[in-house]
Amino acid sequence: MAAIAKRDFDAAMRLYWRMAPAYKHVHELQKSFLLAGTHPWGHIAFYHWCAGGNGGLPRPSKNRDADAAAALGPEGRDAILRCYAQAGVVTHHDNLDAFVVGRCNYAKGLRPSDLAETPFFAA
Repeated sequence: MAAIAKRDFDAAMRLYWRMAPAYKHVHELQKSFLLAGTHPWGHIAFYHWCAGGNGGLPRPSKNRDADAAAALGPEGRDAILRCYAQAGVVTHHDNLDAFVVGRCNYAKGLRPSDLAETPFFAA
């Protein structure tokens, strides 16, 4: 946005093309889950968390089968980290427990073992 504000469209487009594969990955990810009747909420939370967001798993839905089908497992986490690496984005993903409960809750002492369930997450 800073490049666009400066009217440096060449710089903005270089950044856009560097990030385009990451956007495509998110859209393809969502498409595959939506076509299966669920949504990748945990995956999207992991995207945010890796880039410095709070994290934390979404609350379970009434459809536990759909939640289980959308669980974020090692393959999904690895794909997201590869996507960021390809775009040159530095990630913060060293403590999965902090992701599961959220950075703020983790700092307060909450741990995944304190949760009744961890929908959308597979170790």
